[in-house]
Amino acid sequence: MARTNIPVTVAVADLAAGIDLMAIDVAADDANEMMYDNQGGNVFLIVLSPAASGVSVEIIAQPDPYNRTATLGPTAVGASKTHVFGPFTPLLFSLKQGVDVDKVHIDISSISGSPTLAAVKVPVR
Repeated sequence: MARTNIPVTVAVADLAAGIDLMAIDVAADDANEMMYDNQGGNVFLIVLSPAASGVSVEIIAQPDPYNRTATLGPTAVGASKTHVFGPFTPLLFSLKQGVDVDKVHIDISSISGSPTLAAVKVPVR
């Protein structure tokens, strides 16, 4: 199955429009995993786990030109916690070929309750 795409919110000035948090689907996202567009880098993944919730997040690295990888996690985000991941350098984390080019793959597991997440791009000034 295809990974669930997390839309990227571009942070502008004061984020007056807010950040769109996306619910993690227990059945689909645990089985199919997730991804977001990391073209150009500077994208942060924000995971919010409200009370009586939890999730484990693993950021999947891709081989660099020297065939090195540096997968991060899994990291448990417990109840009433927020965790910010990234930004991730495209060289190590973005896919370089195939249908998911420029995407960062995220493996989600141990989902309980109703955790949410968002991908936020911070423009370089």
